[in-house]
Amino acid sequence: MPLVANELAYQKLWREDAEKAVFAALWLAVALTAFLALLSAFLYVVVYTPLKRMTWFNTSLGAIPGALPPVGANVPQRRLDAPALLGVHMTQLEPAEIDLFSQCAAHVVHCPESNLKLASGHCPVATLLDAGINVALGTDGAASNNDLDMLGEMQTAALQTKGQAADACALPAHS
Repeated sequence: MPLVANELAYQKLWREDAEKAVFAALWLAVALTAFLALLSAFLYVVVYTPLKRMTWFNTSLGAIPGALPPVGANVPQRRLDAPALLGVHMTQLEPAEIDLFSQCAAHVVHCPESNLKLASGHCPVATLLDAGINVALGTDGAASNNDLDMLGEMQTAALQTKGQAADACALPAHS
């Protein structure tokens, strides 16, 4: 009979330990879920909200097809004079905006293969360089570019700018 009593006591301890382990696992899951919810809220406020503003700015200049404001709408040019502005794509720039970019020492990132793939227009690289605007080269991202190859981007940028400017000397290799 003592073996049965010991066995029952052992089973009771095992059940108590198992209940404690399940309880601990549930509390860990609740704590992890709460942490992830707080992290998500933090990232929304700190990362996503500023990106939304940048996307609005980029959209307002027409980098996304079909997202141009209606004809005669007032494009918010006051945002173009932000210090150290980095404009990406810039396929729909007007002469007044190019002058404003030049005055505020803004920079442009040219992503020619992405612009071609999305059919969003052509960045006026030769005009930007003539206006003294710093133009960098980018690949945009894998969703809008097939290979992220910088040498291919350089070739595409050079050929596209030469064709767009109708000048074989536009965007030489040393620039």
